[in-house]
Amino acid sequence: SALLVVDPARERLMARTALLLLATAAFALALASAELVNTNVDRTIDLTNQLVTITTTQTISNKGSSAVQSVTLAHDAPLREKLSYISVKNTDSGKSVEATATSAAVSIAAGASVTLKIVAVYAHGQEAYPKSISQADTQLMRFKGNLYYSSPYATTKQTTTVKLAGPITSYTKKTAPASKQDNKIVYGPYSDRPANAEEEIEVHFENNTPFLTVTHLEREVEVSHWGNVAITENIDIAHTGAVLKGSFSRLDFQRQQQSGRSAVRAFTTRLPAAASDVYYRDLIGNISTSHLRVEKKAVVLELRPRFPLFGGWKTFYTVGYNMPGFELLSREGSRFRLSVRFVDHIYDNMVIDDAVVKVILPEGATSVTASLPFAVDGEDKEVRTTYLDTFGRPVLVFRKRNLVEEHMQEVHIDYEFNQMSLIREPLMIIGFLFALFSFFIVYNRIDFNIDTDSEAGKRRIRLEKAKGKHSQLVEVYERQREAFNLFRDGKKEEDKKRALSKIKENEKEAEAIVADIEKIDAEVAKKARDVARLLNDLVDGKKPVQEDGFDRVSDSLDKILL
Repeated sequence: SALLVVDPARERLMARTALLLLATAAFALALASAELVNTNVDRTIDLTNQLVTITTTQTISNKGSSAVQSVTLAHDAPLREKLSYISVKNTDSGKSVEATATSAAVSIAAGASVTLKIVAVYAHGQEAYPKSISQADTQLMRFKGNLYYSSPYATTKQTTTVKLAGPITSYTKKTAPASKQDNKIVYGPYSDRPANAEEEIEVHFENNTPFLTVTHLEREVEVSHWGNVAITENIDIAHTGAVLKGSFSRLDFQRQQQSGRSAVRAFTTRLPAAASDVYYRDLIGNISTSHLRVEKKAVVLELRPRFPLFGGWKTFYTVGYNMPGFELLSREGSRFRLSVRFVDHIYDNMVIDDAVVKVILPEGATSVTASLPFAVDGEDKEVRTTYLDTFGRPVLVFRKRNLVEEHMQEVHIDYEFNQMSLIREPLMIIGFLFALFSFFIVYNRIDFNIDTDSEAGKRRIRLEKAKGKHSQLVEVYERQREAFNLFRDGKKEEDKKRALSKIKENEKEAEAIVADIEKIDAEVAKKARDVARLLNDLVDGKKPVQEDGFDRVSDSLDKILL
């Protein structure tokens, strides 16, 4: 009998292939039975800043016999690879539609129609022409696009409007009707255009708006459960307009109003309203030319670089601020959620070529999940060890290219965290200080001398013991001073007798202490007896009593024992 061996992986592959073929057949059948037509397309190409924003109002009718579940979106060929953001809204229902760069999930029944509003934002869609200019020249930009909406469906009626930032130098007008009105060009209306219709238009116009590009952004969001979220942004920024030709004249720049019209002197960053402790610095240090003001809905930071930015020039700076934890953190049991923007506002109509966003969670955070409002180019996990950390803090790293203001959307990070972990760091500090003080206590009580058997060592030990008696002897002499003053100044006989009695008692106590010192070191004891004898002479009147008599005795004692 033959043995049949079944490979599970091969069976799964065959099943997936069959499902794919079935889905392809169903899609082909749907296309065959559905016929979509653009009954009206109204396009507005906005070139009033450095971005290219195309707003398309598209009415689609289903002329087929079956419903469709999605429609294909179109982009001008020169802009296809420069798409930064796209949004689709169903104007009939007023709801947003889930969309990708190439399709929108819209259901259209047979014989029905739907109107969509499509907003597409493209970065670097305009090019400087000429590419280099002098300091006194104005900046001219050139835009190339498609006159028609590049839809895979036939179009019954279409109009295209181009809005510009400044005076028009030249524009394509070979396909009538085409009219110019101030800084606006209107093409159309055009009727009955086939699917995928293409005809290039070119517009040459003046545009001195800031062409600033953040070439690299590194954004760090550090979460602390002590009530603070610290946000730091390291920004490389460049002027990507027409490159400055020739040398730069500071004198002309300050005296002539028309000089450097395309240069960027300053720009405004709008931070969250709860931002505090804002700082702005570069590699040299703090930049004092910035201004900060607090508004109702934002903290406005007016940034003025150390030098104006002309075409081709670039600079680097750091902006940081703190946010209160309750603004960004929410809690359900031991589960926390951080809600923070993927990027913040840097300047109006901003373009970010490359962004790295790092979310640093507290040490001990586990079961970390991230919810992003859009797809990113890369995700990674790191561990960062800082002060008082033991095994490090988890770090989520997100990378994305080609961002604009529309990407200022919230990211949600969920994680588990035990609040008892907060006391770990204070306990580490307390433990360290306790160990440090204990070490010094033990250290001061250990004799590290290695010459205890020599004469010098033995004498040092004897002197250390004699010092212990010194303080006792000083106390006795202090009492003796008080008794002597009473004996000398007392007016009553009873006071003198009582003082003399105390003097005798102190003499006996001092003699006992000197005897103890003699056991330790006879030489020191002899000197101490001389001092005691001097004291007795003062008391007995054998020496003239002076005001500083006892002070001299105390000084003599210090010289002997110390």
